[in-house]
Amino acid sequence: MTSPALHRFREKPPLERGEDQRRWMSFIGVGTLTGGLVLSLAALLFQKNDLAFGLSLGAIFSYLNFNGLKALTDRVLKHAEKGQSSFWLWNLSRWVLFALVCAFFIWVSPGCLLGAVVSYVWSLLVLSWASFRWAKLSKTS
Repeated sequence: MTSPALHRFREKPPLERGEDQRRWMSFIGVGTLTGGLVLSLAALLFQKNDLAFGLSLGAIFSYLNFNGLKALTDRVLKHAEKGQSSFWLWNLSRWVLFALVCAFFIWVSPGCLLGAVVSYVWSLLVLSWASFRWAKLSKTS
């Protein structure tokens, strides 16, 4: 019988590209939404309701914004000529929607917009950290 220690350092089989992307996207989604929830609960603890509202909705919209950008980029990479023309149309509509959401946050209160901006910066930090982590993992394997 062989010792289990011999199997401990055996390399795992490489993940397929689609599975690796799904894990990466879910990691970013969980990190962004969890951070938004924690920050929102902290703001509620200090009775800053508009800030908590902006933090929670900002985390959701930040992840949806990133997910939309990824879908557009995948479309361009799959369909070269048709994808580029539709990319500009959908990217413009994504920015118009972004501006409308920001106007909604301002309409609620400036604190709500501040919460959304903090959530957006948090999502960028999670995205940067996840990209660095995955690049480091793919470099070593």
